[in-house]
Amino acid sequence: MTILSSGIPVILTGDSLPLPAGAATSAAQTTGNDSLSSIDGKLPALSNGAVPTELAVSSSDYQPGYGLQDAGGATPSTDPSGNLLVRSQTLTDEGTFRCNFANSSLSVALPSNTTLTNGQTAVTWALTATTDIHAGDYIKLDADAESAWVQIESVDSLSGGTLASAYAGTGGTGSASRALLRQFTGSGASISVASGQLTLTSGTTNSARTGVGRYVDYAPLIFRARLNLSARNSNQNFYAGLREDNTTPRWFARFNFDGTTNTVVKCETGRNPTGAPSANETQTTTITLPNGAVSTTLLEYRIELMTETVRFYVNDVLVATHTTVIPQQHDEMLGVAEWLNGTGASTANAVLDYITIKNHNKLEVSVFSNVDSIVAANAPMVDTGQYNVAGIITINTDLLIIDTAPYAAIVVQCISMGTTGVVTPAFTGDNGTTFNGGQLIPIAGGAIATTFNAAGYWVIPVVGPRMRLRLTTATTAGTTTIRTYGMSAMIPIMPTTIAVTSSGNLTCQGVAAHDAAVSGNPLRQAGRAVTANYTAVATGDTADFVATLAVTTEPPSTAAS
Repeated sequence: MTILSSGIPVILTGDSLPLPAGAATSAAQTTGNDSLSSIDGKLPALSNGAVPTELAVSSSDYQPGYGLQDAGGATPSTDPSGNLLVRSQTLTDEGTFRCNFANSSLSVALPSNTTLTNGQTAVTWALTATTDIHAGDYIKLDADAESAWVQIESVDSLSGGTLASAYAGTGGTGSASRALLRQFTGSGASISVASGQLTLTSGTTNSARTGVGRYVDYAPLIFRARLNLSARNSNQNFYAGLREDNTTPRWFARFNFDGTTNTVVKCETGRNPTGAPSANETQTTTITLPNGAVSTTLLEYRIELMTETVRFYVNDVLVATHTTVIPQQHDEMLGVAEWLNGTGASTANAVLDYITIKNHNKLEVSVFSNVDSIVAANAPMVDTGQYNVAGIITINTDLLIIDTAPYAAIVVQCISMGTTGVVTPAFTGDNGTTFNGGQLIPIAGGAIATTFNAAGYWVIPVVGPRMRLRLTTATTAGTTTIRTYGMSAMIPIMPTTIAVTSSGNLTCQGVAAHDAAVSGNPLRQAGRAVTANYTAVATGDTADFVATLAVTTEPPSTAAS
């Protein structure tokens, strides 16, 4: 090849050109050819001519891993039609727990020495296949202080795991314990377990916080506990519910037992992004415990924290609904039961039968509009409450308070009524500020009523989210027994008597025109039977028809017409 350069021809040949490093030459192909010639022996044997491509998954456990994780390496599966089988994390358990307070301590010893290092998240242990330890539990070395309790992120193997945060204790190798709940004991207070119950003793130290808790995550969450308080003291609060994991929580949804009155409790929700919520950033509803209950007896307290509403229940009775100020969807929560003392607080005990939090991601199948609904066909009646008390019951006692939001009607069965007692049903749409009467339709027939004072069976159409049965006349003796049931649909019951009141004009029309035959019992017009003319009426006044005392076939005289 000839190239002119400044008019001077230059002849180039392939042998004279320098090659870049790694250029393909005949000699450089030898190694590659040798490898390709033996490639068949390097591929795994696959059946039915399948392409040698294989996917592996890191673990066959459903996520998040709650117990001991497997080693992974499993292959994905398909259904008979060849569709890849996938289990969505949307439906898995994200940390639900329940503590029934078994044995004599909140903590349980691990089977052998454990190594925890200050400032590190790795933990080394020697578990057995039956060791009861799970992600979400708390762990610490027995020699370290109570403040060292830290949550377990994952149980990676029988020999090690990972903590949710760096270990804050002194650390080292030695005996260790795990617990379902983190405990924090204020000065002068105590925490104990016996006979299947947890006792939190408040002590009297100012600002002392004593209780148990467990970090979960964010809405939707359902908190539930069964507890009682031995006393209600001034300058002292007992909280049960959900709050930020901080001694000055920025958000919360909780029951607040304050003051000395044991028949009421506050339902509180609040949120502030930077500090403790002010009064304007807190929604508080003070409720009377339903059905005559008091906080010194064991009662069920339940909080449903959803993304758009928070509902409070006592003994499964809806007592408050908050929508104005509530935690945001991704505010992380600690479920707690705890005392907080003020200045001059007296000591008191809180006794818990159990505490649980339902913490599920959910696949929601619902409607967006309040006017639509998804209901089960022919849903059975639901037992919504019963009341059974012998002897004197004072006037204005609320016998039952019922969450009627899920129902179209409430069936009331009065099995027996105490002497002189009268019960009045009423509905509220403003969390109990005002109540309006309900209508009792007798199932056996009869007139619609607004009260009852004897045994009977009625249906009440639901016209509000909550209904109460209040004793509006006290009983002096005897036994009052009442049961109620919720119905998803209103059954067609018509009373045999309907009272009609009108302030206007009513139009009546006969069944036949003049000179037409009728049958049955048509409405008749009658005159006043007299033997003499009645006193004359004024012009334009209404006057009675007049009839004789005897039946006659002749037209009446002018004087009698």
